[in-house]
Amino acid sequence: MQTILHADNHSLSYHRMDQHLKIVADDALQRFGERVTRVDAFMGLSPPTRRKGTRVQCTVQAHVKGIDHVVTSDRGGSPHQAIEGALRKLRRAIGYAISRPDPRADGPEAASLPAGPDVGQIA
Repeated sequence: MQTILHADNHSLSYHRMDQHLKIVADDALQRFGERVTRVDAFMGLSPPTRRKGTRVQCTVQAHVKGIDHVVTSDRGGSPHQAIEGALRKLRRAIGYAISRPDPRADGPEAASLPAGPDVGQIA
């Protein structure tokens, strides 16, 4: 699995965030094996709020064989917290996406769906 971090290159801990992303992504997504081919992480600062101030946001996109891309995001007080939260959500989202049948597929599931009226017909 390939992991790519997209962040501000001026960040003091860019190299450490990249290494942290690789370790946490490998650990979180190991159960999917070769189905996950690539993980892109986009790091940035979220707009400040009165309660929590400026927080780090991480959006993670997984490229999974056989299904559309899966995207999640999370905010944290540090880049490490944001990465871990987004990958925790990503693990659940991929598991759900893989277990859900694709309604566009031609197969026994698609054939068993009831046919609706044509667009031009009035019921």
